[in-house]
Amino acid sequence: MATDKSCSEFLQRLLFLSIPALVLLVCECSAFVRELDGSFADLKNDGSWLVEFYAPWCGYCKKLEPVWSEAARTLHGSPITVAKLDATRFSAISREFGVRGFPSIKFIKGKRVITYEGDRTVQDIVQFAEKANRPAVTKLHNAAQVERVRKEKSVCFFLVTSDENPQLSDKLKDIYSQVAEDRVIQSYFYQIDHGALPEDVQVDVPSIVVSKDDSILAFQVPEDVTEQNVSEWVNKERFEAFVHVSRSNFHDITETGKVMLLVIFAEQKSKKKINERVSKVVKSVAVNERERFHRYFQFGWMLGDTIATNIMMSSLSAPFLMAYNTTDHVYYLKQYSEIKEELTEQQLASFLQDVLEGQAKGYGGDSYFQRLYRGIWELLRSIYDIWTSQPIAALLMFGFPLLVFTFIIYMLCIADAGPEEEEPDDMDDEEAEELMDGEYEEKN
Repeated sequence: MATDKSCSEFLQRLLFLSIPALVLLVCECSAFVRELDGSFADLKNDGSWLVEFYAPWCGYCKKLEPVWSEAARTLHGSPITVAKLDATRFSAISREFGVRGFPSIKFIKGKRVITYEGDRTVQDIVQFAEKANRPAVTKLHNAAQVERVRKEKSVCFFLVTSDENPQLSDKLKDIYSQVAEDRVIQSYFYQIDHGALPEDVQVDVPSIVVSKDDSILAFQVPEDVTEQNVSEWVNKERFEAFVHVSRSNFHDITETGKVMLLVIFAEQKSKKKINERVSKVVKSVAVNERERFHRYFQFGWMLGDTIATNIMMSSLSAPFLMAYNTTDHVYYLKQYSEIKEELTEQQLASFLQDVLEGQAKGYGGDSYFQRLYRGIWELLRSIYDIWTSQPIAALLMFGFPLLVFTFIIYMLCIADAGPEEEEPDDMDDEEAEELMDGEYEEKN
């Protein structure tokens, strides 16, 4: 008994001492976040800012608070100031930066204003801020720097200049710099003189090249080169041949305008071998058949079918292949039953060719019926997600209004029925006879 009492007292003391520590930790993290006011209109051009535009009543904003505080702690000591601003009080500033929902996260550095659209995690937010704050174009000076960059970055772009054609070099430099500024968070942009390139890298000069998939691919500079055609080329080349697709980059991939060939891998360990076999075939086609399919397809993979389920509004056994047209929202399938025994490069190439020629069976689309069905499906999915994650909130959100609505309908039904009229009592036989004899009135 004495031992139990001592343990109980120890736990109580430990709990008592831990509460101030937790409060101190929360306050310490919050101290790294700067609360802005109307003076930000003058401060916005001073340094780099990562700002959360929030509303006091916003539940999502409250949910973001610990993540935002931790991101601020991580970025503490960097050139980036992490802050937040009440967009309901300072609406003029929020309108200036195009804030339309809460919370909105924006990186602001002079004229560079970039909206964050990724996952609300500390790692993703910090990476976004660091990318947004870097120079649009970094100049390299020797072959060793080029080799180091190529090893560290899966995809990166180079502007290769020379003194042979200074007029075209200057034009390309201006265009390249503007494209890099517009896409600073999407990829890495470098500049180097032709003479400083590694000996095994042979390109025309001046030129713009991309390094990815262990290759150097050059942009074919047209005579009337413009910012638009350079930007379009960068947009189509900024992903690896076989890229990991997630919620944070799915929207960016759809902007390429290509059909997405997605491999949805199974999460079960028992299907690891078939995952590896399918992955090897798809990657081989993506790299080796570049000339044939790169213009039309972006190859990618994902573990789990969450994104695919949202597209199909149903689920399938994984692994399976999906070719998703991001323009008309039609998708084509090669199901698990078709690939579990065998999938060859020739079979995959034939499937892709059928998709291009319209021979493959398509599902989904963007018809009125599909839009209506998707709206209903997303509503039900949202209700289910809320119910499974926050059942009490779901009960208050949906149960209480349903109860009130039911009560109103019930009251309306009662009001429509009205009071029942009393029916007169039936006469007995004796009263009827008296009435017939004319004696009824006299009696009454």
